[in-house]
Amino acid sequence: MAMDNADSVKVSVIIPSIGRTHPLTDCLAALSRQTIRSEMEIIVSLDGMIDVDHAVVSAADRVIKGPHGGPAVARNRGWRASART
Repeated sequence: MAMDNADSVKVSVIIPSIGRTHPLTDCLAALSRQTIRSEMEIIVSLDGMIDVDHAVVSAADRVIKGPHGGPAVARNRGWRASART
C-alpha cells in the first residue's frame, strides 16, 4: 500500500531488519491490522540485505535497502525517508 498523500500520514513506523523473515512477517501482519492503518506509513529498512522476499515486505509502504550498519543506522535511514520528515 503506497501513501499517496503525505498529509494523511500521522504515524511513521520504521522497522529495521537484517532479514529475519518470520519476525518481520509477524510485525507487518500486526501493523496491517491496526485501526489507524490508513493514517500510518510502514517503512522497512533492510540493513545489508541483498535479496528480499517481496511477498514478505509487500505490506510495507516503502522498502529501503542500505549497507550493513546496524539497527541504529537502519532506523535513521528509515526516518529520513518517512513522509513526516
